[in-house]
Amino acid sequence: MSVTISGNGTITVTDGSGTTTIDSTTVKTQNVKHPSATPNNIALSSNGDATLERGLNKEWYGFYAFPGQNDAIPHNAAERLECNRTFLDDGNFDTSVYGYIVPKTGAWFVHGQVNLTASGGDNLGYVYCFPNNGSTKYVISRVRVKWGNQTNDICFSNLVQLTANDRLELWIYQNGGVGETSYGVATSTAVSSSFRAYTAAFGAFFVGEQNLGF
Repeated sequence: MSVTISGNGTITVTDGSGTTTIDSTTVKTQNVKHPSATPNNIALSSNGDATLERGLNKEWYGFYAFPGQNDAIPHNAAERLECNRTFLDDGNFDTSVYGYIVPKTGAWFVHGQVNLTASGGDNLGYVYCFPNNGSTKYVISRVRVKWGNQTNDICFSNLVQLTANDRLELWIYQNGGVGETSYGVATSTAVSSSFRAYTAAFGAFFVGEQNLGF
């Protein structure tokens, strides 16, 4: 292997398999790899393409949580659902408060769903944001349903701006005249189709550091 340092600041390394050139702004080579990686981490071609030859490990932020039990919802009352189990979790969901502590400021996609016993009144699903993990709250996503003595399956979502250390919780309100039941998952079949469609759950996923302006 030979190493050449030219007067213009360029370093050229040549061996039997190819040449790597390094100048002040550009590295020209065919492969990029960790010393012990097999195959190469990234392969570069002459047409400008780059091939990732192994999996890309990228940090992600988000969660999907649900109650591990049914929750009783009194008439004319708003109640926080006790989401104490997670299907996905980046490590920031706090089951002791049934909420998610936002780890990163930016744009977030938020989803919620609830399922109530038959009711003739109003039923509302909310995802609340508690700024800076405090006690004050505001609604970031909600839906209102009035079916008339039918089981209420409520799904809602929104794209919102969140700040690191905000807390998210899932709430429900009903005024059907009597106490109702919000269905959770009391068994281990948490990833079944019935779980995804017919029980309470909520989640949020980080979109990016964009400022949505609201």
